Amino acid sequence: MKFLAIFFRIIYTLFVLGIILFFSIYLLPPIQKAADRYFLKKMANQVSQTEMKNSEEALEKTIQTFSLEEQTKPLYEKPIRIETLDRWLLGKKMISKKIIFPSQIRHHDRKDEAVFYLYTHENLGKNKLLLFVPGMGVSDLAFFFLSFFFAPIVDSGYDLAVFVPPFHLDRIETGKERGEGFFTRDIEKNLFIFLESVREIRTGIQYFKNRKVEAFAGWGGSMGASMLLLASTHEKFEKLTLMIPVLDWYETLSGNEYWQNIIQDVEKSGIKKETIHKALTLISPVSYTLPIQPDKTQILYAKEDSLINEQSVLLFAEKYKIKNIIGYHKSHSTILLDYFLYQDYEDFLQGK
Repeated sequence: MKFLAIFFRIIYTLFVLGIILFFSIYLLPPIQKAADRYFLKKMANQVSQTEMKNSEEALEKTIQTFSLEEQTKPLYEKPIRIETLDRWLLGKKMISKKIIFPSQIRHHDRKDEAVFYLYTHENLGKNKLLLFVPGMGVSDLAFFFLSFFFAPIVDSGYDLAVFVPPFHLDRIETGKERGEGFFTRDIEKNLFIFLESVREIRTGIQYFKNRKVEAFAGWGGSMGASMLLLASTHEKFEKLTLMIPVLDWYETLSGNEYWQNIIQDVEKSGIKKETIHKALTLISPVSYTLPIQPDKTQILYAKEDSLINEQSVLLFAEKYKIKNIIGYHKSHSTILLDYFLYQDYEDFLQGK
């Protein structure tokens, strides 16, 4: 029976890799861009239904008094509870737990909670830890692909902590779809949720440090890469991988046809375009001098991306002298279908 289980696991893995390789080669750019547009339009439609409580005066005050350290410093050193992890399981060889902290973010019917999925080889603190921060729309289906990143992480000897973004997975708001609620037409609320996400990441890091974890690596995808870069202004990562990173939030949103209408709605509510720009600058990695180690940083980007400007990614890499930058003929929403993406990451992680 054990032989049959291993045999079918091998066949299943080869089948999955075959599907990914097929899409890596034959998924045409127009189809990929159409996938981007579908998800962007759906998200913009959700946001267009949200309330606007914008105040030019209040937003200007927020901008003038803003401190990244103050807005993102860890609040809690201990979780309110540790639970058994019942999803995203990696296998029996890893000890899996769910670490849960209080969160400052509220749902319409309750307070939210910050969640990390933790996988360790043995007791926490015996190994280096890689913090994995996925992006908007992450789901149980995405685990099918993300597990191809997780395998080389744990095989390289890292323990793994996956941050669950607000309004996703365990944190989906009652009666809502995944991701719904993260972005609204309320600029101050958007800043609050994003910066609280960074705070939760830093709180998790503090918790791991308190349990004798001495070295951290990081992986961030899309908005997760943006969060990770902001966290890196105060937390040290020995290796950092940024996949399809959001580097400039104003450029990303204003440059998209579906989100232009959202920005126009905000302007009509009494917020000047310049104020919107200044507000989004607060959460944009390009606004900060980042402690990036060029030889320890990798960028994986999509050449057919309908959300992220390719030239901006290249300029960012040039500014920080990052040589390990790889482009794939995929879009923002289809990059995980590229077979070579996972091999390139494994090579970087192993120092090849």
